[in-house]
Amino acid sequence: MKDFWISLAALLLEGVPFLLFGALVSGLIHSLARPQLFQSFSFKNKSVGIGSGLIAGIILPLCECASIMIVKRFLQRGLPLYAGMTYFLSGAILNPITLFTTWIAFQNRNPLEMTLFRFIGGVIMVIAIGIWISRFPVSDLFKGQNESTPQECEHQGPWWKNAILLTKHDFLLVFSYYLIGCCIAAWANTFVSWWKIAPYMENQWLSPLITIFIAQGMSLCSTVDAFIIAPMGQIPVHAKLAFLVAGPIFDFKLMLIYSMIFKTRVIFKLWIIITFGTLLLSWLYAFCRPWINL
Repeated sequence: MKDFWISLAALLLEGVPFLLFGALVSGLIHSLARPQLFQSFSFKNKSVGIGSGLIAGIILPLCECASIMIVKRFLQRGLPLYAGMTYFLSGAILNPITLFTTWIAFQNRNPLEMTLFRFIGGVIMVIAIGIWISRFPVSDLFKGQNESTPQECEHQGPWWKNAILLTKHDFLLVFSYYLIGCCIAAWANTFVSWWKIAPYMENQWLSPLITIFIAQGMSLCSTVDAFIIAPMGQIPVHAKLAFLVAGPIFDFKLMLIYSMIFKTRVIFKLWIIITFGTLLLSWLYAFCRPWINL
């Protein structure tokens, strides 16, 4: 049990500061930004909205723990769901810190190739999910605004007081989901021997699926996951890439956090798209790798 508590503490220390920062920004957005500001981003061309969300996530990155509350406030203020989701996913997997740490982790192991194709794989998955979300009415996907704003903040008052109340509300709300997700991830890290399945990694078709499940179970931050997978010499390169692409956009803790925004059936479909989309990309990468010279 000692290992469980250590793993749980590590996950909480990794994410709680960002949760608090995200809650603060979320409160400021709700208190200061008028809905008309975000409604003006009702893109006539959905491709522009998806592309804008993708670029914003790279330029203005926040880790997934911080950005989920901000994205939810954006959505409640009128930002299209597909644009908000592409921003969220892009910030999680394509942010400069994640790419830099990937480069560092793979020093002497083709760092340019791994960093570049992590970026390319992330872009493809983010765009694919944005396109998928854009095909459906928001009411079919988004849970809406139920119980998302405390009543005290609906009354007129000083903006700073509303911001403080909303920061407290959002932090406690997301922390409850995050804590459950971290407990599940800590249990998996403690009692599931992920690396005992290493002998199965010799299977070129199966190995990326295994590493995807490992990434989703371990629930690592995208800024450190490359340091975990890089030294594993017995794992094929395309399976390492699958680990790096799938983990930051869907894992145990994110599954709970996604439930704040999406309906249950949507979360399941999102998992299917991310898991098997990443699997197909890793197979394609393995097929093309003999012709890649970086």
